[in-house]
Amino acid sequence: MVLNASLPTTEAISNIMAKEDPLGHQCLLERIGSITEKAAILLKDPVSIRPTHPDAPIIVTGVGSSQAHAQYLAYLINQYTSTTAVALPLVSFTKKLPPSTNEHTLIVFSQGLSSNARIALKHCNAFKETFLITAQSSPTQDLAPEIKPIHIPCDEEKGLLIRTIGPFLGFLASLQLVEYVWPGAIPSCTEETLLEALKTTPQKSQALQKELSLEACQAGCTFLTTPGLALSCYNLGFKFLEGLFLPMPAIWDILTFTHGPFQQLRQHPGPILSLTGNQKDNMLFQKAETMITACSTTHAQLQATLSSPWSILEYEMILNHWLLGELKKSSIDQKNWPGKGEDAKLYDIDYL
Repeated sequence: MVLNASLPTTEAISNIMAKEDPLGHQCLLERIGSITEKAAILLKDPVSIRPTHPDAPIIVTGVGSSQAHAQYLAYLINQYTSTTAVALPLVSFTKKLPPSTNEHTLIVFSQGLSSNARIALKHCNAFKETFLITAQSSPTQDLAPEIKPIHIPCDEEKGLLIRTIGPFLGFLASLQLVEYVWPGAIPSCTEETLLEALKTTPQKSQALQKELSLEACQAGCTFLTTPGLALSCYNLGFKFLEGLFLPMPAIWDILTFTHGPFQQLRQHPGPILSLTGNQKDNMLFQKAETMITACSTTHAQLQATLSSPWSILEYEMILNHWLLGELKKSSIDQKNWPGKGEDAKLYDIDYL
């Protein structure tokens, strides 16, 4: 007897998955759960580029989470090498570039090779050389031959507004790039140390949830960081902005805190999350303890076990798990987010 049965169509499978995970929370859980595995892949096959002009000043750009990578890579280069770098917002490439750019190397971050990223890439001939760091495995078919792609092992993370895998791997790729081009420039971190630190992040996120919640941050939140971290933790705010649709947290380093932010919070107290560091940095937070208490409605603290500049990876994972915990208590829809499909007039721009 022959059974007349057909396999379910792709559309039918999508409908079943939509019913099982209507808000996208399970999908996000699976993505975050895969980060350590994908990080291990990148650790075994690290980013390795050899610029033709290693001493040339560098311009880095990106938009959204990729802007965080641009800021972080520029920070690493300036802090740990003799080369100079500047992170420019993508909008800088919508106007004519100065002639001096022909002395620079351009690095563009774009996880899914977005239309907006092409605005910068179209200027590749204005630079000594251009690199694209992307999740697309074979982007060269639509790129100018002068552009050198660097692949990171993840997909475009379509279907949800918030991205978690690409942001983490972008930070790791930035560290590996600096390690490869400038050996010994940054403090080392073994694969074992990194992966061990990532294992403890779910527990740290649970402790954070007891002190900081979605409800507490409805009107906003403030990050206080160590001096260097303030330049690198822009993407942590996207857990609030894109993940929970809350205001983007204000990010201040602990020394800048006393020059305006403290006074504003003293008038309008709100939740504060302190991202602390080494013993010297912690001394600054200890000195500010009474100030922080006076201007906060709740004060949560996180201290990474990884040292700077690797600590951003640990903070990323802690807040990823914290985000999952807050989503479970909410009806926030990550699949059908507010304004979905209404942003094409700007999102799809690839030239100006």
